[in-house]
This record gives sequence, structure tokens and C-alpha cells, in this order.
Amino acid sequence: MNLNANAVADSLHAREGAVRGLEELTKRGIRSAVDRQRESLLLDTIKRHDTAVREAVEEAARADEMDQRTLSLYPSLVTHAQRSRDQVLIYGRKLSELRSLDFVDAEDTRPVDLILSAGGRGSRLIDRLTSFTFDKANGYIPVTPALTAFVQPRNAAQAASEAPVQSIFVRSVKVSAIVSASNESLSDVPTQDDSIRDALAAAVGQRIDHAVMNGANDGDHAVTGLLADGTAGTYPAAGVSYDALADAVARVETSGGIATGIFAHPKTAAAIRKTVDAARLSQLPELTVLPPLADGTPTLPEGTIVVLDAASVAMGIRKAFEVAGTDTMEEAFKHDQTFIAGRARIGGVHVSNAARVQVLTKAVA
Repeated sequence: MNLNANAVADSLHAREGAVRGLEELTKRGIRSAVDRQRESLLLDTIKRHDTAVREAVEEAARADEMDQRTLSLYPSLVTHAQRSRDQVLIYGRKLSELRSLDFVDAEDTRPVDLILSAGGRGSRLIDRLTSFTFDKANGYIPVTPALTAFVQPRNAAQAASEAPVQSIFVRSVKVSAIVSASNESLSDVPTQDDSIRDALAAAVGQRIDHAVMNGANDGDHAVTGLLADGTAGTYPAAGVSYDALADAVARVETSGGIATGIFAHPKTAAAIRKTVDAARLSQLPELTVLPPLADGTPTLPEGTIVVLDAASVAMGIRKAFEVAGTDTMEEAFKHDQTFIAGRARIGGVHVSNAARVQVLTKAVA
């Protein structure tokens, strides 16, 4: 408590003197007007110093309360200072374990799609498609065959080999993000751990959305995107209309699919909301906005609309998110920084029926 101890001690000492004087006066007896005047002065002194002590304590309590409020709003760096690198955790990994920028699996028990969604700030596609996780660098995507049932006459055989179940082997593409942090801030600001974690997951998740739509190539392997693998269509040059969207939904359904989502650039989504009455828009599949990446790169080009059946679009994604860090690289060491990276691996984006992914662009006038 921020108590003015000297002032309180002086008041208590003066009060004790006044109390002793009052006791002596009471024992001797109040015999004159002078005694009554002295009694009044002693009582006033006791009261004045009682008030002074009480106000000092109350002021100290108010100051402590204000300090606590200030600390909760603006954490003191001093109280957090000097965390060791064993205490700095990035996705559950101690920073002391991450020295050479070699990627290791994050110790995070959450599903990878939840990690990469970053609370809605990362991928908006993964949990809206059919995704399959794999444990190693590469994996398989199972493909559900398109079957037509039949009425079987008695004792008639049907060749099962005509409708095989397939699994597509896919080689993964690595999607990474990296950030630099000063060693001082890593030591002094515990909340920075979560900020770094969320920023890396959001960046990787958003880039995965871009790869799903546009394709990607990391130099070793490549994935094609829905814009290339889907079926091209148009909407009127005058602007997107309910009829154009409904027709796209119908083409998905005619192919045997169920249209589950509409995806668009923020400005294109705004045009849809302005043009299509809310009541009619509610009759269509969910409209999902795919924002640009942090550097402005569009995830979905402005003016392009994708209507799809999520069950007909499968992608592979490695089960574990990966993390790496280093403070020994020349550039990091020179500036007293640590470089921290996050990475996910995606393997293939397979469209079982191109008609179930409708890619709409504005018709040429």
C-alpha cells in the first residue's frame, strides 16, 4: 500500500500525546473554565489526527486500486520481464527448442482446420469443403464413385468392376508464413505468444484459401485450383442477378450434387447483396466472403463467383501444423531478433465432377 508512513506516524504520536493529556486532566478533575478550554482543545486534537490517519489510509487504498486498474489495462513490463526461452511457447513448443529454423510438429491438440481458421481470421474454405487429413508428408484423398443403382432381375449378375472406389495419391504443397520478434519483447510480453500464434495461423489459412481457388506450386509439387477445375459460366454484363445464381445452383443439382456454398470477393458479395432481395438471397446457398491476403492479393478475383457442392470437392491436409524458429541466423542475431515460422501442408484439391463447381464471371457486353 502506498501509505505516507511518516505523516501517519506524526499524527499517531500527536494523538497519543493528546490522549495522555486528556487522561491526566480527567484524573485531576475539571475545575475551571481554563480546564474546560484545555479539554476542548485536546478532544479537537484527537479528532483532527484521527481524521488525518483515516484519510491517509483511504488515499493509499484509492491509489492501490488505481494502480491495479492501470496494471490490468497496461501490463507493466517489469513484472513480466526476463522470461527464459523455455518459458516462451509458440504452439506449445519452447522457443529454446527452435534454434535452427527446422520445422517440427506443433504441440497443439486442436484439429488443424480449427487452427487454420484462426477464429475466423484465417481460412474460410477448409471447413466448408470435404477435407481429409494425412500424417506424413504426402497422403491419399478418397474419391466417392458416382453410382447408378438398378433393379436387379432374379439371378442376374452385375459387374462390380464397373464402379470402383478410388483413392488419389497426392503430394503435399507447403504453405508457410514467417514473422520476426525482438528478443526483448518475447522476454517481457507473455501475451505476444498468442499474437504470434494467431497471426501465423491466419496468414497460412488465408494462403491455403488462395491455393484452393487459384492453385499453387512450391517448386516441388503443385495443386490445381477450383477456378481451373470447375465449369465456366457467366452472369449478365449488367450485373449479377438472382436468376444467374439460381441457374448455377440448378446446374450443380442437375449433375447430382447439392449446392452448399457461394463464394465471392468482398466487393462482389456487396454487389450480390445490393442486387438480390434479401428474401430471395436466403433461398440460395450460404454466401461466404473470401477477403484478400494481407498484401492485397485477391483470394478470389473481383467479379468472379463460385457456386459449389462441398461434398464433391476434396482436399488433403496434413494433420499437424508445423512451427520453426531461429535466433542464430545472421540477420536475426544482428538485430537481436527471433524469426518464427508456421507451416501447413496441403495435398491436392480434387473435384469429383466439374459441373458441381460453377465458376461465374461477368459476360462481355
